[in-house]
Amino acid sequence: MRTITFASFKGGVGGSLALANLAHYLATLGQRVIALDLDLESPGLHTKLVPSGRVGPPASGMLDVFEAFASHRPLPLRESLQQIRSAEPIAAPGDEAGVGPGHAGAIWLLDSGATRDGYWQRLAEFPWRRLLCGVAPHQPHERTWDGRGGEFLLTLQAELQRETDADYLLIDTPGGTTELGDLASSLLADDVVLLLAHNHESLVGTAALITALLAAPRLRQAGTETSPPRIFPALSRLPRLPLPREKALLAAASTRLGISGLVAVWPLEIIHCCPELAVHEQLVLQGAPTPPTMELLAADYLRLFGRIVPSPLLESDLRAKTDTALRLAFEDPASAAAMLDDLATTFPHPTSYRAVLKHLRLTRDLGPRAMHWVERLVALTQDLSEPLVFEVVKSCAAALDQQLGSQPRWMELTEQVWAAHGHDWTLGLPLANALRASGEGARAHHVLVATRAALPGGSKEGTMEVLRAMLAHGMKDEVLDAVLHDKDDLTAP
Repeated sequence: MRTITFASFKGGVGGSLALANLAHYLATLGQRVIALDLDLESPGLHTKLVPSGRVGPPASGMLDVFEAFASHRPLPLRESLQQIRSAEPIAAPGDEAGVGPGHAGAIWLLDSGATRDGYWQRLAEFPWRRLLCGVAPHQPHERTWDGRGGEFLLTLQAELQRETDADYLLIDTPGGTTELGDLASSLLADDVVLLLAHNHESLVGTAALITALLAAPRLRQAGTETSPPRIFPALSRLPRLPLPREKALLAAASTRLGISGLVAVWPLEIIHCCPELAVHEQLVLQGAPTPPTMELLAADYLRLFGRIVPSPLLESDLRAKTDTALRLAFEDPASAAAMLDDLATTFPHPTSYRAVLKHLRLTRDLGPRAMHWVERLVALTQDLSEPLVFEVVKSCAAALDQQLGSQPRWMELTEQVWAAHGHDWTLGLPLANALRASGEGARAHHVLVATRAALPGGSKEGTMEVLRAMLAHGMKDEVLDAVLHDKDDLTAP
């Protein structure tokens, strides 16, 4: 059972919501998941993980489990675990052909416990420091880790696995530096997701957390020391910025965190803010279509989770399903399209997105729908140089012609792909036409000049097409200079 903790130097950065989305994403992949709420003073994981009214309050919870351990009683796990998602098949078009998403996994919730019947008084009176740290009354400020906290967490981890046979244990820890959260991340975690805000306090505090995690001893039940957990930091709730500015921001924040060159710490990611969630908080990764206003957030989660979740868990099975659907495209294009759309919705992954784009190329449906899927693929992979992306964007730009200019996002994406592919003239010409049609004459001129400069020597066809386009854009002086410069290419047989 792999254990992942969600931690932060300060609360309010979206850790519980990220955990809930990962739990449902893993369940969609057929995994058995336990979601555990260790934030006993501000419990809220159940509100993110469970739709309102779906399940009632538990008979007991983590506080009851702590009390049982402290008094040497059996841990009441059966009474505390709530199964909120069971392993049932997902209905989907094409299941009869074996290409549907198959079976979902399961999710159990172990929350803080019923916050009534004296919960808050019991929480305040519980001897936390003595249990966790072994602190004697005359040394209240010394943290020694000599208590039974480590034994408790290791026992809890083992018994949860025996009870559920789970594949993943996801732990929501309190914000800040707390004995309970620090012990869970340093002792139990295979992976730690560290969410942080983009401000001085959070950057400094998170850097200290990373240092502490890498230095903490890692003793397992066998008494042997293991390597530090993998750490996945992410700047949370940032507004969407132009890509160059986001890259610069990530580089600067990474420097302040001091994570460059640390093998156990993965590159810093961004999780964008989503205004829609301020009005109605909801999950974005549970196998249902993602609302357009939440697609950027979904892509952020998937990019982060894609680093954490082993690729073989999904890729081999998903590739087989998409290949089967693509073979059906020649016999029944409509059914194949429905199957592929369903797979891409249920399993948002580069493999499923690429399959949708390949089908759109086969059926020559290279318009708004194709640009939409290219956007989703690039948001997930951050790879503008992919050949499939270039071919689809080039075909869409030619098909949409001046309509491309009516969608600023698509035009920006097209310009980025054009730049990533060496200012290729076959994409530069429709891009320049779209820019001119949208009133961006100066940008259109820049694209044509850069396109001509990037033409390989001896490219007579490309040179002629670019010069014709420049004439159409009123660039007579530039054309004259180009003719004098490229006369050998133009007169070549």
